[in-house]
Amino acid sequence: MKKLIAVLIFLITISSVFAQSTSQNIVLPTDGWRYNLKRFGEDIGGLFRFRAEAKVEYNLQLAQNRLNELEALSETNKAVYHEFLMNKYEKHINNAEANAQQSRMQEIQLMAQIQERLQEHTQQLTQLKDGVVGEELQDKIQSRIAEIMVKRSRLQGSE
Repeated sequence: MKKLIAVLIFLITISSVFAQSTSQNIVLPTDGWRYNLKRFGEDIGGLFRFRAEAKVEYNLQLAQNRLNELEALSETNKAVYHEFLMNKYEKHINNAEANAQQSRMQEIQLMAQIQERLQEHTQQLTQLKDGVVGEELQDKIQSRIAEIMVKRSRLQGSE
């Protein structure tokens, strides 16, 4: 048991140090093992979010990271990773929404936060050089914003 705890502490320390050292430079899927290590660190970081608000914020930050990576890859013409990043982005938004729904008392506020961030993401996507990927993901985000607005109005009506 002590060895397991020591290994976990070591992994958390390594992943947090790595995350801090790469926060200025975007590590992309094209970076191989560095990207896998970054994603591993993100997964470990997610385990230590216990409140619904913290989980929502963390997943929204991860979604923003995927958009930043998508933007960087669109500038370097690495289109092979666009779908991969779009799927990861959607996964983080789905996780944020699921975490918001777990917190019944704060669901309306958390959904508003998600909606606001999605609108910011839409603005960022309009600036992408690769219009096809930007438009496709932008349409998905717009439909997600509409879904969240409907959910929010239903929740507010049930209060």
